[in-house]
This record gives sequence, C-alpha cells and structure tokens, in this order.
Amino acid sequence: MNLLTMFTFLDELKMLNQLPKYVSSSPDNIPSLRLYEGDVQILLTLLKAMDGTLDEYGLLLGAITRDVSQLQVCSAHLRRQQV
Repeated sequence: MNLLTMFTFLDELKMLNQLPKYVSSSPDNIPSLRLYEGDVQILLTLLKAMDGTLDEYGLLLGAITRDVSQLQVCSAHLRRQQV
C-alpha cells in the first residue's frame, strides 16, 4: 500500500485528525526524507544507464590506448631505421 492510498483511505473514514502530529522547533531537527520504492527504482535506472555509458567509455579508451601504443612502437622503429 503506498502512502497516497493510505491517506485516501484515512480521509474517506474521516480519520486524518487522529494521525499523530510531529512538531519541531527548527527545520534542522526534522529527519531527512526516506527513499521509497519508486525513488529507489529511478536511481537504480539512472545508475544502470551510467554503468553502461562508463563501460562504453572504457572500451573506447582501451582502443585509443592500444592505437597510441602501436603508434609509439612504429615511431620508435622508424627512428631506429633513420639512425
């Protein structure tokens, strides 16, 4: 049961006034919001997308590194031939 459904149910039964009331002298004393299933699912989806993107970048960086290494070897070989 989600929070909205619970409030709707309590409202229909005219029981909202029976809910406990929490009071704080300062907003700093109020606990932070908790993550619920929907919020966590959104974060997980974003993290999975970022993970896929990082994997792609890793593959591209590996290919670039390989190409640079090959160029360095070819360049060193050409310098030896010129000397």
